[in-house]
Amino acid sequence: MSEFREFDLTSELAALESADVNQRKGDKVLWLHGYTLNSYSWLPLWELLPGWHHIGVDLPGHGRSATITEFENLHDIGARLGAACQQHNIRHVVALSFGTVIATQLAIECPGHLHSLTLAAPSLAGVPQDDEVGKAYQVLFAHFYRNGTGESLTRLWMTNPAWRGIEQNPALKQSLAALIDQHSWAEIKSFGMMRLIDPVQTTEQLRTIQSPTLILYGDREMDAFKSCAKTLADNLPASTSIILPDTDHLCLLQVPQLAAQYLSKHLSANRR
Repeated sequence: MSEFREFDLTSELAALESADVNQRKGDKVLWLHGYTLNSYSWLPLWELLPGWHHIGVDLPGHGRSATITEFENLHDIGARLGAACQQHNIRHVVALSFGTVIATQLAIECPGHLHSLTLAAPSLAGVPQDDEVGKAYQVLFAHFYRNGTGESLTRLWMTNPAWRGIEQNPALKQSLAALIDQHSWAEIKSFGMMRLIDPVQTTEQLRTIQSPTLILYGDREMDAFKSCAKTLADNLPASTSIILPDTDHLCLLQVPQLAAQYLSKHLSANRR
């Protein structure tokens, strides 16, 4: 697939869509990216999943979407995306890392709407984060206030433990760095990201999600995210967990061919 088009999913959220005629005949799949990336990060996986109508949304403060406002929170973005899914008949969602928090909230806000949900390197709002990642964020914020944005901030951000394993694939590392270079980092000054990972997503809320859910994470994933994966597996009524070998936090992007096999099977099994 070499064709795609940009459009506005809602008045605040920009999206990228597979535009190949054959692709757009398939069922719609919404893709939610990780922190500081945007929908262009999904293109290699879309190439490996023909027959589906792929739509990648740039989350608030990312890509071409509007910045996170002081009135915006996790409930708001989950409800807004859920409404967009209902309006455009989008029945499948795939998410990575930070995107999984939003995807989980979307599923909570719209119980029964999604035919399938995929959560890779999953996180949950309100849970303790990895200590090493927390320290890396402190260094990142200090550098931002001292030096502003630019290539040096991108390089520093990519030393975060969340990016481990990417250095083994120089082409992937370069392509993701180019996306991060476009990130505004406006959410640091406004503390906007904090409003998108709060309040706590409770086990009671998770148990309301009826959608068949595929949970994917790397065998070298950080313990905090493995704990989230276990919490999801223990509380989602219909879930399957798969560990991707020889991968880290960004598992979907590290082994797209293998990930696409599991995604294709999961999506196809839940096509209605």
